[in-house]
Amino acid sequence: MQGVANPVPRIRHPDWLARRVSTAANAHKQRHITDAFRKVPREEYLQKAAEADARERDIEDLGGPGGSSAMSGPRAAVCRRGRRGAAAAAAEPSTVDGVAARIAELGPAPDPSEAYGPWLAHAKQLWRLRRRLRELRERAVERGEAPPDGPAGAEGAAGLGQFFGRTQTTLGRGTWHIVQWAETDTPGELRAWAWVGGQMHSVRVSVPRTLYVASAAARRELAGSAHFAEAPGMVLPRAMPQALCLYRCTMPEAEYAAHRSSWGSFFAHPSIAGVYETEVTPLDRALIQLGATAWLGPAARRGAVGPVVSLGDLDSRRSAPAAAARSAAAPGWGARDMAYVLLYHMGAADGRQFFALVQPAGGRAQIWVVSPGQQAAQLQLPSVERLYRESRAAAVEAGGAADQAFEYPDALEVSSQAYSTAQAAQRAVNAALARCADERRGPTVLVWHSAAPMKRLRARLRAMG
Repeated sequence: MQGVANPVPRIRHPDWLARRVSTAANAHKQRHITDAFRKVPREEYLQKAAEADARERDIEDLGGPGGSSAMSGPRAAVCRRGRRGAAAAAAEPSTVDGVAARIAELGPAPDPSEAYGPWLAHAKQLWRLRRRLRELRERAVERGEAPPDGPAGAEGAAGLGQFFGRTQTTLGRGTWHIVQWAETDTPGELRAWAWVGGQMHSVRVSVPRTLYVASAAARRELAGSAHFAEAPGMVLPRAMPQALCLYRCTMPEAEYAAHRSSWGSFFAHPSIAGVYETEVTPLDRALIQLGATAWLGPAARRGAVGPVVSLGDLDSRRSAPAAAARSAAAPGWGARDMAYVLLYHMGAADGRQFFALVQPAGGRAQIWVVSPGQQAAQLQLPSVERLYRESRAAAVEAGGAADQAFEYPDALEVSSQAYSTAQAAQRAVNAALARCADERRGPTVLVWHSAAPMKRLRARLRAMG
């Protein structure tokens, strides 16, 4: 009881004594309210309350004599970091040349192992200038201009690294004016030739197969599937009743093509009332959903643009009206912003063929004629140069030449060759197309006109790819 240990440990305390000792030594026992409060005299309490009232002032007394300086207690600190940041932003250069000059003034970075503080200060300034350079590029792309080139030290490695950096900025921030949607050999994958930031870019776009399945009753296996989702806002064609349960089915085009028979058996189930948009190809889907103008959505813009862009990552004027209003202020592209090469092909049932390659920018044209039953020396062609001059003069007199979207030269230098086999003519056309690709300056569009399918023509003329 006096806090002394048991002098004879081999003889244990009685139960009542052991209980009292353990209760007194327990540190987790419940405390009484009298342990935290004590009773004070009335006079002492009134004196302390008067002293507290004298220290405190009402908010209405702030404008009175003494003001806020008469108030006791700590004062709130005022942070002026935002003002200093605004002043520093105003002092930053507004052009790429200014950023390059500031980076040149920084000089080489100190060795961090010897002077870490100076190296960190140098790195912070360089990081701030890099962010400023990216802002200037993004603003230029949003205005529809080509992104300016920065200094070699502003984006790390020069050369190829700067090229890919500018490409990522252009595709991520600019508006895609799609010139052509071209099919590829991969199912469900299209190649979009887009005019972005004053340059032509080739981007592969993955387009999934999308179907709409109307069921007479709700099906739990469809609602829980990874390919199906409810589509309550769609309007069914042919006056179908809206009481049906409508599901949107989305899957990769390759998967749909590989299991087309299985999907056909599923669609023939008695509970399926109808299946819609089964004949909509990936090309039709891209034209319907995006049209000729698109841009990357906010989610896809945060990361780097990969080799293949999903159709769901692109926004259009219909899906993002606010972004469409901003892109409308940026200048678009015109037909005169690019160079054009025309490839014309015509074939007859008896084996005769006609190829023509026209380069309006260079004022040149080449003609290849295939005539199996006639020698090349015996083949005579009319004067194409004279026919072109007469057609051009007639168009100018009619007043329609000035309104054309394309520039036509006043004269053409035409060269013609005749062949007895189609293979020889195709080799000559391939060689001419390869020379055009080597001589092109700036964005160039190949316009082809032929009754033959595009895949067959590209298989025979490899230079078109």
